[in-house]
Amino acid sequence: MNATRKRILDSGGANNFVPTSDFLGGNFSALLGPQLCTQTDQSVAANCGAGTTPITVQNNAGQTVPLQAGMIFDPVTGNQFTGNMIPSNRISNVSQKIVALFKQDYVPTVPGVSGPNNQSTLNNSPAQTPNQWVIKLDHNLTQKDRLSGSWVYDHRPRTLVDSGGDWEAGSTDGGPLSAARVQLVRSDGWRISESHTFTPNLLNVFNETYNWYWNGNQPAAGGTNWAQTLGFGSTGANNFPLISFGGAPQGVNAQAVTFIGNTFQGNFTGAAIITGDRVTWTKGRHTSSFGGEFRAYQVNSHTGSGALSYNFSNNTTGDPTAAFGPFVGYGFASFLLGQAINASQTTAFDLYGRRKALSLYAQDSYKITPKLTLSAGLRWQYAFRFHEKYGHWANYDLSAIDPTTGLPGALVFAQNGGDSFEKKEYWNNFGPQIGFAYSPRNKWVVRGSFGLLFLPPPAPYFNGVPNGFAPGFKGINQFQPSAPFSWDGLYPGVFQPGSQNVDPDFLVLTSIDPHALLGGFSEAFNIGVQYEVTPTMRLEVAYVGNRGHHLPDTALAWNEGSASTFLNVVNQNPGINAFNDYVCNAAQAKQFGVPLPYPTFCGPALAAITPFPRSAAASINVFFGFPPLTYVGLPIAQSYYNSMVIDLVKRTGRGLTMDVNYTLSRQEGDSFTTQTEGNNFYTIVQDFSNVSQAAHTLTNYDQTHVVKGYVAYELPFGKGRRWLSDNGRLVNGLVGGWNLNGLVLYASGQPFQATAPNPYYPLWGSFYPNFNLGGFSGPSNPNKFQVPQPNQPVPAVDFYMPASVASAPATGQLGTGPAAISALRCPGAANENASILKYFSMGSDGQYKLSFRVEYYNLFNRHTYNINGCGGNKSQIGQGDFGQIFGVNNNPRNGQFAVRFTF
Repeated sequence: MNATRKRILDSGGANNFVPTSDFLGGNFSALLGPQLCTQTDQSVAANCGAGTTPITVQNNAGQTVPLQAGMIFDPVTGNQFTGNMIPSNRISNVSQKIVALFKQDYVPTVPGVSGPNNQSTLNNSPAQTPNQWVIKLDHNLTQKDRLSGSWVYDHRPRTLVDSGGDWEAGSTDGGPLSAARVQLVRSDGWRISESHTFTPNLLNVFNETYNWYWNGNQPAAGGTNWAQTLGFGSTGANNFPLISFGGAPQGVNAQAVTFIGNTFQGNFTGAAIITGDRVTWTKGRHTSSFGGEFRAYQVNSHTGSGALSYNFSNNTTGDPTAAFGPFVGYGFASFLLGQAINASQTTAFDLYGRRKALSLYAQDSYKITPKLTLSAGLRWQYAFRFHEKYGHWANYDLSAIDPTTGLPGALVFAQNGGDSFEKKEYWNNFGPQIGFAYSPRNKWVVRGSFGLLFLPPPAPYFNGVPNGFAPGFKGINQFQPSAPFSWDGLYPGVFQPGSQNVDPDFLVLTSIDPHALLGGFSEAFNIGVQYEVTPTMRLEVAYVGNRGHHLPDTALAWNEGSASTFLNVVNQNPGINAFNDYVCNAAQAKQFGVPLPYPTFCGPALAAITPFPRSAAASINVFFGFPPLTYVGLPIAQSYYNSMVIDLVKRTGRGLTMDVNYTLSRQEGDSFTTQTEGNNFYTIVQDFSNVSQAAHTLTNYDQTHVVKGYVAYELPFGKGRRWLSDNGRLVNGLVGGWNLNGLVLYASGQPFQATAPNPYYPLWGSFYPNFNLGGFSGPSNPNKFQVPQPNQPVPAVDFYMPASVASAPATGQLGTGPAAISALRCPGAANENASILKYFSMGSDGQYKLSFRVEYYNLFNRHTYNINGCGGNKSQIGQGDFGQIFGVNNNPRNGQFAVRFTF
């Protein structure tokens, strides 16, 4: 069994805003900002100079007062709350209970209302307690039959703080209002193998494997029936309700209160059954093998139920219809009044995804002469279409005609459990392989090979179907009134079963590529020279490369117009953006120089030039800047890899075993992820008419230099060793059988990721940056990182990359790119692991063996850093946190102890 102890890390810098004691008591006088006046153009601003007209309002005391930014209004009377204070008798019963929790557990760490005042953790996983069991069994049934098997059990609970939210100081779970979750991961792997020797030159091996994986979430601070405690009634869930307080008004230097609660529930499971058989036949100078494998996959998702969500708006305590509306109202004041704008409750829903795949292969190795060996093989792979067990699956078909618009793009549903949106299966996935080994002279060997290696068929990971897209089958429980409502009392929503009469404008759509099963493959090739330095040591230098084609991806499509059309529209209409400049009739379309896609179209002009204008319009009209069309299974990604590898290998001799290698490489490609779901609503491609530029861009995991290896040394003490070999059983038991092992990894950094601001998102996917390396002498030393303090929220040394290295393209132009360059790199990696092993042999002939093992990971306690632009983060040009070091990715040294008994 392997285990690491639980650890709690220190808090990081303040990054949330919790209500002050005045806010909790209803006193919002600190919000009050400058006086507001009507300008000469009838707009409202905090500018009351000459020619402007001061605005006055009534308060609840009947007084006429000057209008100020940050005022809150009584939704009952329509007047301003006198003094900007809500009377205590107006605070709702539910809100009072939550106010008490704020006062008890979430005291602001910084005074004032203008900045964050609540600290989260330095690490997004402040507690982990992983453990693992491994059991192996080998048994000779007969002289010709051998049975072996294993069971691997992995249990990894951990606390995650990866969704933001408040944190209770000194706690291990963030307290009742936090968004922290406990992620429980369990897996079992069962493997059994039976080998049968028919003749000395004919062997058959049969394998059966079953892998099972379970991943679920629950609130970190669980155990309380919060829905009932707060007065909403028992819903069957222990989550503290997810509460969004809405925003803060313009014109004041004040923060909006950070949301509280969470809806973490449910789980997803994956399972795979793999059945395989291999026959090996040796005859003369031939060694041939034949075999096949059948795989059955399943991925199941189970959503929870009963977790509540409530949303509040600053408009409730403002005046959204007035010209001064953006300057008044405060979401937390609306919360104190208990006037929610909507609510929802999670509903249970299960999905059961299924896929099967089959492969066959044959291979032969022929020793033509003592110096020359050739090998050749052929592998065939066939993937069956993915389907949902009960037909609970939908697709946004890009070729189906929408009856509303008459244009391509319509929602379709699976008809039964055998239906699939992967419309074509491919039988021609043949992968030939050929290789040779030639020894021109003693101690020298030249090796080379070429092969087409097909990827396994893609499958969802988190949901039973890609993105869990099953509208029409899943019910909802929402309460969407036309006006704010009091949340005091039972939750008012009612469950509504799923219906296929659903409006696609209100869905985040998933489109399955009908050619998703087109086999992705890699052309893999290598050639190298090997030299025998000593009888137990060899040195090899090789070139290793590959070219990936038809790789599955999710981010190589975007609902946008062509680059030429887009740039023409932008340049002909200065100031145009994704949220304004609407086209709702032919005259307006002509004005902007765009088509009117269909008679009822009404959306931004940039949406009119997209391939699927209805979805593009919904991204603004419904989703307010969120792209509601995602792509799955695009078989078009490419990759290019070239490397030189130097490998020094020493076989066991005088107790020393070693394998150390150095790799110099370059990795290019446009693949974002091989998963069939999730692209972070992002595309790497700036111009889809020039995809080759993206395909030849450095990947975000490219590492130029990598040194890795292991060393194992058996200490020369005890029986059969150089020293103390004849000192009796006791001495041998103490000093013999000791082994020292080490693993090392040193790598240069991955490319720094800089992104250009995109004022046209989501109607245009991406812009490349313009890199400016003049005067750039290299990044700063991240080891000088300083933890932010209240009086120094961002120390100057906490910027790894200067903002001058990249700039945004000018309006109406594309960036010169590419997306990443080798000259800008993140910090490299260094890691060392070590272990000590002790073996005991027992029994008359040593048939029983006992081993103890102590292992240390990250031996020298090295740290990495959370840098904006590294580790998957993308640093946006023009933002104040460009290249900023946010904190330490704390992965401290840890150890584990293991015992193994062999008989």
